[in-house]
Amino acid sequence: MSIVLYRVDDRLIHGQVTVGWGRALQPDTIILVDDEVASNPWEEKLFQSSAPEPLKVSVWSSDVAVKEVQAVQSSEGVAFLLTRDLKTLVGLIERGVEIPSVNLGGLHFSPDKVQVLPYLSFSKEDIGMLRFLREREIEIDVRDLPTAEKKDVFDLLKAKGLLSH
Repeated sequence: MSIVLYRVDDRLIHGQVTVGWGRALQPDTIILVDDEVASNPWEEKLFQSSAPEPLKVSVWSSDVAVKEVQAVQSSEGVAFLLTRDLKTLVGLIERGVEIPSVNLGGLHFSPDKVQVLPYLSFSKEDIGMLRFLREREIEIDVRDLPTAEKKDVFDLLKAKGLLSH
């Protein structure tokens, strides 16, 4: 199964994912990597039922993702991989999962974050993880929907005074 979209979105599965990205990229499966959801059978079933037929949802812990992503990438079909936060995505990369690009689609405001777009806010820790991605030459695609204009995350951070270089 070719993973055609690696997305960080704190809302996980919602209309932008299933309708916007789903129509554009036609996945068979959404792989939701989230330790909290994977450890809660009720939440897991809720997310599995949130995608329209015939789209399937697989809920994996980070440990399962580290073991299974490579096998999934060589099987038939098309998938999206979603994480709730940058920390989970970076953790996968640190444990050997090869991720060529990431779409930042929704990291919403909280008191410890600075908002750079209506749907994108970052903490100091998040900025460090973005630098981690850049150092590994992982493409960072900032847009909520596939029809939106791509934005450069580091230009957005500089405009908000969050980066000096």
